[in-house]
Amino acid sequence: MKNKRIKIGTILICMIMLVLISCDLISPLKKVGPEKVIKISVVTRGAEPDIWWNTGPIGRLFVSPTDDPTQLMWGIITPGRDGIRSPIRYGELQNGVQFLDDSLHIVDGDTVLYAMELQPGTEYYVQAMSLTKDYIGSAIFTIEEGVEQ
Repeated sequence: MKNKRIKIGTILICMIMLVLISCDLISPLKKVGPEKVIKISVVTRGAEPDIWWNTGPIGRLFVSPTDDPTQLMWGIITPGRDGIRSPIRYGELQNGVQFLDDSLHIVDGDTVLYAMELQPGTEYYVQAMSLTKDYIGSAIFTIEEGVEQ
């Protein structure tokens, strides 16, 4: 009698699980968070590194020091659907891509820069966002000491 109750209970639990899975109320395979992550790599062979990513075109790209992420060193965005293509060199623009207004810096009273000079030995944070803004990626890099500026 006790074995029969255990079998019936097990069968009921399995049936309930099947109903919940078939109604998509639970899923043992359901992913949590973004479906895709942008993997970024930075090649620093000088003061203006090349930034690469593993996805197709992206919508935004930002660089800031890790000790002050609010200080935007360089930022670009694409208003269209073409996106920013990998790779891109720090400070440069591709066709259809714009500098972010927040990356505008006025130096010595009248010199306008959209990309601040990266300093050797400083750690920087680069972040990319997809065109649809549903996934992001980031990396940390350092400009090596003794690199020609």
